Amino acid sequence: MPVKVTQLIKSYKTHDVLKGVSLGLESGEVFCLVGVNGAGKTTLLKCLLAFHKDDQGEIKIFNFLSDKKDSRKNLAYLPERFLPPHYLNGAQFLNYIANLHRTKFSETEINYMLEALDLKKEILT
Repeated sequence: MPVKVTQLIKSYKTHDVLKGVSLGLESGEVFCLVGVNGAGKTTLLKCLLAFHKDDQGEIKIFNFLSDKKDSRKNLAYLPERFLPPHYLNGAQFLNYIANLHRTKFSETEINYMLEALDLKKEILT
């Protein structure tokens, strides 16, 4: 099971946000978190990604505890409010991300995606 959360508890001061959350995700499974503001959706994701330390429980990702770097090496996360570095143009930023993922920047693939998404090449400059 690639993702397994067992009896996760997280509180902020006196406010309990996650109260014994348990879930498991199988390979290829699609999962959606839905809830009202303050329900704990973001807190759960932040605990999964080790941005927040849980108070109790266990999170395993690919059989590693979520606070271990190896658990997150095959994950991607795009925050709600993302601003790429202002000093990089589009092509430089994509090249930077490719390097982080230990892959090569492919202009052919980038052009294919731009066309598929109906985006102008000017976004790279």
